[in-house]
Amino acid sequence: MKKLWVPLLIIAGMLLASPAFADPPIFTWILVADQFSEAKSVYAVDLDGDTDVDVLGASAGNNEIAWWENDGSQNFTKHSVDSNCKQAQSAYAIDLDVDGDIDIVGACQGDNEIAWWENDGHQKFTRHSVDSSFEGDKAQSVYATDMDGDGDIDILGASKGDNEIAWWENDGSQNFTKHTVDSNFKQALSVYAIDLDGDGDVDIVGASQGDNEIAWWENDGSQNFTKHSVDSRFKKAQSVYAIDMDGDGDTDILGASEGDNEIAWWENDGSQNFTKHTVASDFRKAQSVYAIDLEPDGDVDIVAAARQDNEIAWWENDGSQQFSKRSVDTGFSEPQSVYSADVNGDGDVDILGASAARDEIALWENSGGGTTAIELVSFAARPTAAPSTPGGLILEWQWSVVVGLCVLSSVALCAGLRRSRVR
Repeated sequence: MKKLWVPLLIIAGMLLASPAFADPPIFTWILVADQFSEAKSVYAVDLDGDTDVDVLGASAGNNEIAWWENDGSQNFTKHSVDSNCKQAQSAYAIDLDVDGDIDIVGACQGDNEIAWWENDGHQKFTRHSVDSSFEGDKAQSVYATDMDGDGDIDILGASKGDNEIAWWENDGSQNFTKHTVDSNFKQALSVYAIDLDGDGDVDIVGASQGDNEIAWWENDGSQNFTKHSVDSRFKKAQSVYAIDMDGDGDTDILGASEGDNEIAWWENDGSQNFTKHTVASDFRKAQSVYAIDLEPDGDVDIVAAARQDNEIAWWENDGSQQFSKRSVDTGFSEPQSVYSADVNGDGDVDILGASAARDEIALWENSGGGTTAIELVSFAARPTAAPSTPGGLILEWQWSVVVGLCVLSSVALCAGLRRSRVR
């Protein structure tokens, strides 16, 4: 048996030395929060200004907006921001009043409300209502950016009950005036804002569950918005995001479809004509999508959550927008939201998820690469995935490596290994 390991070690050394067999990242599961009932939303930002990245979440069951303080070693301490944000659906963080600390904006579905929480600089938060008549019992999604280019931060929202996309203009003193962008965008679930057409002003993208639609609204520079449909056959559209996916200098759009079990992106030709590319069509009840250079290798990868598959996954971009799926966790029950950021400050990008069924916020820490020459085993180190016998997982991993190396060596060698294993 000793002789058999000699060629195996030689082959392993050759593979490890070859950049063609560079490993994709391996992710390690870290619990951020449990008992966060019906966790709906997750976001990450340095909320307390100590240079490490904290976690922000919304809980529909707890009626709560909360944040978890990172001690710099990914040990998280919960701080409740508001436990009376009824059926909280979404939370986002930004310096809304431009005083140097990070504030929070949120959607309280049960209150028909968009609200923001002012940070006093010591992470004591005071709630301010932006709009308490965002009606239909379905305030669903929130985002914030400077929409009108006047130097202060405005707020955007999507209302499932009102079938509405709206934005609230900040006068610079955090008095907000509502502007309806679209009141016929049925069961609006998701909203995002970015300069989509490269003309210097901020446009809006949205996802409509009722219209099965991904759309964008063109800003004329005076905040008059013209709707353009990107795709009206994207069944039960749940989530939307926009970024330059193909590195050609214009902004593309991504979406998650619950009805089509689909993750897709729409390529912008530079004149805002969009061509659909399906990334996955078997990601059951896809809920949330985000994009970032996860490895990083200079191109943009995709991260997403699927409710029926109980899965967090990412798709590796080969640089030509050919995507290979990598499962991160298949035991994360009914994930509702996914986000990605460098939480541990090691230079690579980690993944966060919110699970409604597990009442959980979790972090998957990116190792920056695996330990084997080929990705033969891919798993997240969750307690629920522990082997039934001590050392079982290690033995299985070792045998997988042997089998993988056999494929690259000889039939005779593999046969010899098989005989040795049977004994």
